[in-house]
Amino acid sequence: MFFFSIVTTIITLIYVFIGWRVLGPLPVTSATRYLLWTGLIALAWSIPLSFAIRINFPRWPYNDLLAWVSYLNLGFFTLLASLLVVKEILWVLWSVWQSWMGPQPDPVAVTIGGMDRRHFLQNTANALTGVIALFTGAFGFYQARFQFRLEQPRILIPDLHPDLEGFRIVQISDVHIGPTLKQDFLDSIVQKVNRLNADVIAITGDLVDGPVERLGAIVARLSQLQSRYGSYFVHGNHEFYSGFHAWDRALRQMDLKVLNNEHRIIAHGQARLLLAGVTDLSASARAGLISDPDRSLAGAPSHDLRVLLAHQPNSIDAASRAGFHLQLSGHTHGGQYFPGNILIHLFQRYVRGLYRHANTWLYVNRGTGYWGPPLRIGAPPEITLVTLQRASS
Repeated sequence: MFFFSIVTTIITLIYVFIGWRVLGPLPVTSATRYLLWTGLIALAWSIPLSFAIRINFPRWPYNDLLAWVSYLNLGFFTLLASLLVVKEILWVLWSVWQSWMGPQPDPVAVTIGGMDRRHFLQNTANALTGVIALFTGAFGFYQARFQFRLEQPRILIPDLHPDLEGFRIVQISDVHIGPTLKQDFLDSIVQKVNRLNADVIAITGDLVDGPVERLGAIVARLSQLQSRYGSYFVHGNHEFYSGFHAWDRALRQMDLKVLNNEHRIIAHGQARLLLAGVTDLSASARAGLISDPDRSLAGAPSHDLRVLLAHQPNSIDAASRAGFHLQLSGHTHGGQYFPGNILIHLFQRYVRGLYRHANTWLYVNRGTGYWGPPLRIGAPPEITLVTLQRASS
């Protein structure tokens, strides 16, 4: 309840800021202004309300529709709020520049369309900002739904076994099948992955947002994934929110090899690749499920390379100490959309792409789906084709 109250307060403050900067200068009657404020606050509160209804009444037939309305609403207005902040900064810089240029005419003395010059400029700038937010949001929606980007990092491993040269791992992450992402979206992912001729497919968590009863039939389409050695899965934090044990059982029945602090040995020619997976770091408080890369190696036979699947990049510290050569992660979404793609760097060491941590490579997938607002701006959705390559001396 406390977390729900905090989120509601933050969302309300964002919408109040928009109302203050946009509704304030409008030349409207008091009654009209009251109606506009009422509508704006109602839109703000529709977001936590949709969460509450979905949690308490999961079988309500209009949950998905309400989710679409609230997420589109949240996406547009958070984007608008961010652009308004940028506009205010530019406005201040413009004012400073004008002061350097010398005295200006009194803006109140000049009227345009019944408004003083300052209010006219404010309303014009706000309208332009709204148009930019609308078109940027439309682009972000199209990109999030239809424009997967294939990233193809090559991982250079010293003394890589010759038989593992060119070994291909296709990674998807953070698909978030749920209220706004359904079967057509997952089918498009499966089709694109199957064209990549993977040796192994890795799914690094946050696959679902909802219970097995509602989403199991959709997620079962993953059984159509094609690769030489199968599809491997590790849970993310959203699997714990959506019913960890039920999803764990269901995914194992879908021909996915679920790795909960365990490993499999993949024999490829004369080489042996150890592929391990850990539970999510958010499971630390749950008995028997604490994320443990060392435990994932228990009883491992001789092998030539260690690869870890871990939902959160922050697993890299323990993974490096355990001697893994490569960790594949997701979780961050690359910030998903502006300004998140910038602010995310304040909260995450590793956000997207390829990193070197001590003696371990880390690749962070930006996410193949999205969570919440159906937007991708500055962080396009990703399917990753990882290729192992021997490092030259």
